[in-house]
Order: sequence, then C-alpha cells, then structure tokens
Amino acid sequence: MRKTVMMMLTLLAVIGSVSGRNLLRVHLRTQGDSRTLKQVMDQYGDYAYQVDSLIVDGYLYQEDFPVMSRYCQTGALRGINLEDAHFSLYEKVPAYAFCPDMVNGEIGAYRSQLEYITLPRATETIEEMAFAYTNLKSFAFSRIVRHLSTNIFEGCDQLRNVVLHQNEPLPQLARVLSDLPADAKVYIPAGTKSLFLQSDAWKAVPNLVESEAAFRVRVVNTDEGDIKTVLERDSNRVDSLVVCGSLTTKDLRALNDYMYDRSVSGVNLSGCEIEDRAIHYTAFYGLRPLCYASLPDNIVRIYSRAFLGTRLRQIVLPDSLKELGNEVYNGCKNVTGDIRIPEGTRKIGTSCFVTCYQVRNMYVPSTLDSLSECALNISLVKSGKPVCNLYVNRMTPPTFYTEEEDGNPLMGGPLAYFDYEEWTLSGWKLYVPVGAKKNFENARYWKDIPEIIETPELTGGVTAVKAVRTVGDTGLTEVYTLGGRLVSKGRDFPRGLAKGLYVVKTGGKTQKMLINE
Repeated sequence: MRKTVMMMLTLLAVIGSVSGRNLLRVHLRTQGDSRTLKQVMDQYGDYAYQVDSLIVDGYLYQEDFPVMSRYCQTGALRGINLEDAHFSLYEKVPAYAFCPDMVNGEIGAYRSQLEYITLPRATETIEEMAFAYTNLKSFAFSRIVRHLSTNIFEGCDQLRNVVLHQNEPLPQLARVLSDLPADAKVYIPAGTKSLFLQSDAWKAVPNLVESEAAFRVRVVNTDEGDIKTVLERDSNRVDSLVVCGSLTTKDLRALNDYMYDRSVSGVNLSGCEIEDRAIHYTAFYGLRPLCYASLPDNIVRIYSRAFLGTRLRQIVLPDSLKELGNEVYNGCKNVTGDIRIPEGTRKIGTSCFVTCYQVRNMYVPSTLDSLSECALNISLVKSGKPVCNLYVNRMTPPTFYTEEEDGNPLMGGPLAYFDYEEWTLSGWKLYVPVGAKKNFENARYWKDIPEIIETPELTGGVTAVKAVRTVGDTGLTEVYTLGGRLVSKGRDFPRGLAKGLYVVKTGGKTQKMLINE
C-alpha cells in the first residue's frame, strides 16, 4: 500500500496507471534534431492516434500543447509525462492548453481523455482553463509555480489526488484547490500542515495530507567519491540538494548538470569548502527552477553570471564577500525582501542585480569603493512608480569604473542606462550618513536621484562601536569619531563638537550620538 501511495505522489502513475500498451517516447529539438512535436507525431501516422502514454523530453514550445490536446481528444492519449522536458522560453502552460474544443460555450464532439500529466519541473505559470473539462485524476504542482488562474481545473470532476512540491501556502493555490470534490486529497510536504492551516484561504481546501514523498531532500557528501559518480547513484526525483565536503570548479559544473536534468529547486552548500573560496563563472546559470541557494560562510568572490536567470527568491550574501562579478543575479525577477551587501565587499560588476524588480531596499557597505555600469540598478521603471530605497554607508560615493569613449561611458552610470530615456530613477530614495548629502548631490550620476536623505542610522564606516572598548565605568566621558579616533575625554560632555555622528562611552555604556546643532 505504501509503495502505491509513493508512486502516486511522484505521479509515476502517468505511465504506470494507464494501460501502457502503446507508449511513445519523444525527444524534441535535441542536438541534431529540430523536429516539432507535430512533425514527430505526423511521422507515426495512424499509430499516433493509438498511443495512450506519451513521454516527452527535450525542449517544449508553446505550439506543442495543442498537438498533445488534439491526441487527447481524437486519439487514445490518456497519460503524458513532461517531467524531463524544458521550456524553450516561457515557463507556462498556456490558456486552454488541454481544454477540449468548445462550440457555443459547450463541450464539442470530443471530450479530452487526459487522466494523468506530469508537467516540466520549471513550470511557473498555468493560465486559465488549462485543464478544464479533462478526465484528470491526479496532478502535481511544481515547487516554483507562482501564477495560477482559478479555473484551471473547471469541470475536472474526477480529480482526486493533488501533490504540492512546495512548503509555501500560496493563496492563489488555495483558491484553485478549494473547489475540488469533497473526497479529494491534497498532499503537502511533511511537517507543513500547521503552516498551511494558519492561512484562512487554506482552511477551505479539503483533506490536507502530509507526505514525505511530496518534498524530497537529498544529502550528498563528496568524501564518498567523485561528485558526479555520487550524484548518479540515485536517479529518483529530488526537490532540494544538500552538499557537504570539498568542491572544485569541475564539481560545480557536474552539480549544475545534475540539477538541470532534475530541475532541483534548492541547494545548500553551507557545509562545503569550495575551491578558491569562490562561486565560479556561470556556476548555476540556466537553472530556472532554482529558488533557494545557501552559500558557505567563507566565500570571498561570486563570479559573473553565477545565478543568472534563476528563480531565486532571496539573496543572502556571506559576510566574507569581497567581490561580485558581472550579472551575478541578473534576471532573478522573483527575489523579494532586502539585498544587504556586507561590510568588506569592495567591488560590484556590471548589471549585477538588474531585473530584481521586487526588491525595495538595498544596503551598500562603507567598504564598497568600485562600481561598474548599472551595478546597483535593481529596476528602472517609468516615472511615477516607487522603486527602491538605496542605503549607502559611505561619506563619499564609490568610484565608478568603466571603459569610456570620448569621455562618455559606453552604457551608463552605476544606477542606470543612459540610452533608455523612458526609464528613470523617479521614486528612488538615497539614504546617506549625516554630513554626506552634499558629496552625493555634487557627484556625477548620484545627483540624478531625486531625493537624498541623511540618516544617523548610517555611520559612514565599519561600525566604530567595536573599536571602542567598554571595560566598566571609569567616571569619564569619552567621545570618538565613527572611525574610532578619540576626540574628547573628560568628566563632562564636550562643547563645540562639529555636526555629525559620534560614539560616546560613558557610565560603562557605549552608544551613538548625533550632533546636529
């Protein structure tokens, strides 16, 4: 019984639960073969209408969905496995993808016979009526699915088993599942039921069932052998990967290949020692389903395009970081929360965070002294829409480096491209330490930010509190600059201090004090 449930949860029923008398495996648009699904199916002639189980890998285009739908309506096709297929461009199932043809608002002559389907692991969007009025019995949502129309299962009266490969109770998923039949079961990762039931939307979803098979974590230790060999020992579906031991640049490439083939959505490298203490060039490039990545706490460099185009939901940088390369997080449009660049970081490359549209706060350290084109450009929008609060913990702007032509930068400044006039910095706010505003207002590029605000929350340097030791109450008041230089020591607080932020040690305590008069 347990084996049967496990097979259902991983949706191997796509192949195992249909008759399988006529199973067809199709490789689409692989190296040396550019045929479309229609061309492949046409090649099989009448036999294609007898196929009841279809496995597709390779690259999937939007025009392939109507072809599969046609054979579900006019042929014998009941089970489809797209798990190993990759979207060519848009990670979505289009509107009415498998919905049978409608005539005057009614189901036409053919009702879709589709009973089982496994979607590509990189599926992010399912549009309206995608599976409406099919004979679906089981369905699984990928971990990265984010955008759903509420009527994707309209008329699916036989749908009884739904699997969620994610532990996030998305309200839009609850709205989709709340209309399931009363005896339907929704399988969620083990240990997450209480989290789901905290949401009012999920209380309307019938029969939430926890299952270890709904989310699988694999732990890999490189001390057990070559990482490629170790990874190949287990061919089962993996949602998240934990790696321990030592990793070379070659190992990172092998890890990328493994994660790409299985569309792994999370990787934890915090227990690793990585060669050169660096995440190398394109280390995780192209892994569209990747939502989470934990890095070792001793990484000093993340090279260009390391996470380009992934679906990361947050960016957490190690305190040891010194340098970010070009386009490291370019295209990571699902990142939310804040981006905090740690103290000690000295350089950020071109377009490092471009299209991280949902980030609203970025914190730049005092040590950052070198920026390239659009290094801090999170997203530019048309005027009038709030974009980002930028906190720069420096008294002077970082140095901007670029190749120049006739004295003009080739692409633009550290915040924006110059050749797109319709995109502006409107809505941006720049926060700087007290006493630094004029320096930014008079600086090229930075003066284009419409609002520059001084705040005592920024010190203009690595916090001086650590440099001022408090050994106990000496009965004296000591005043230091933020750089740790002693400017006064005596029984009383000094008069005539210049405006600015100071570190004051008195009464056995250390605190910051702003002098603004």
